[in-house]
Amino acid sequence: MACRLTVRVASDDEIRARSGGEVKTRDTLDAGFPVPGGMYDDQIFGPLRFFTCGCAEPPPSLHPGYACKLCGQEPVPVADPVWGPPGHVVLPDAMPHPLCLGVIARLVGRSVDEIHALASGQAVLVADGGPGTPPPGTIVAFDDLDRLRTIDQPPRFRDSAPAVRALIEEARRQERPRSETQASAWRAFEQTGIDPGRLFIGVVPLLPLHARGMHGPFASVLGHEGSLLYVVEKMREIDEVSGFFIDRDVEATGQPLTVGQTLFLAVKRMELAQPVYGMFENERLPRPDFDYDDPARAPVKGLTSHLLAQLRSPCDLAFDGGQQVLDIDDTPRTRAFLEGAALTVVS
Repeated sequence: MACRLTVRVASDDEIRARSGGEVKTRDTLDAGFPVPGGMYDDQIFGPLRFFTCGCAEPPPSLHPGYACKLCGQEPVPVADPVWGPPGHVVLPDAMPHPLCLGVIARLVGRSVDEIHALASGQAVLVADGGPGTPPPGTIVAFDDLDRLRTIDQPPRFRDSAPAVRALIEEARRQERPRSETQASAWRAFEQTGIDPGRLFIGVVPLLPLHARGMHGPFASVLGHEGSLLYVVEKMREIDEVSGFFIDRDVEATGQPLTVGQTLFLAVKRMELAQPVYGMFENERLPRPDFDYDDPARAPVKGLTSHLLAQLRSPCDLAFDGGQQVLDIDDTPRTRAFLEGAALTVVS
């Protein structure tokens, strides 16, 4: 039925609570059976096939409450379920929610492109420095970092989520007059009572299996989910072998990073941000994924495009005050999709 739903960014705890479990590998099937902890894990997403349990065998009975004696799962007795629960992936580092870059830009008085560059590791924020260095608050492109090594007292930086958080806190304490756009953005958050610090996600939901499978309505998202899991896997392996996150203790204290530390971490940020933001806005990526079944080779649609297509009346996803009103059909499938986009229905 038609309804106006108010949504906000889901917290990490909310995403975990409604998830069927953490997905830890991009593997799918082994000899026709779901890989535990993988993208088709039936313990997370429910049975892989309709009318079957986790053993992929037709059950002797479909009466309510029947559970397979081998795998313990209850078969899915309908041909079009509400997709089952989503899964989730824990990110090595939190990042701004892809749908909230615009409102963050208005809060801090910067452009959306600048916030996107910071969030995705393509630029860094100058924290402090000596003579001849860019002033604090300057955004420096990643490609320009190397030349700053030659300065006698090179600046120190914040990158990605720490940089965006620093801009928000600076704007919160700002004493100079704000622009009308910036002042209006802060008033909206005061009215809703939402802290701008909640616009970040450290846990990314994965859409339910039958929503993103080979022929699911959001199959185009599957490639980015696989890439995300691949990056997270590799980062964990490198972390265990060589202490890849050795500088995270420095970040945890809130201390700025040196040029070397920034270069070291920025590559990791970009590798992680590419699939996360690609899930939402593949069309905006410098090298988007394409639909190879489409003769025109158009970029596949991200979650943002799918969300806009479901709206009964068009609107800008402004998220003023950390909330967004959507004129959308309120169905179980719609709510499952919103949860897959890391959103929570408020009312």
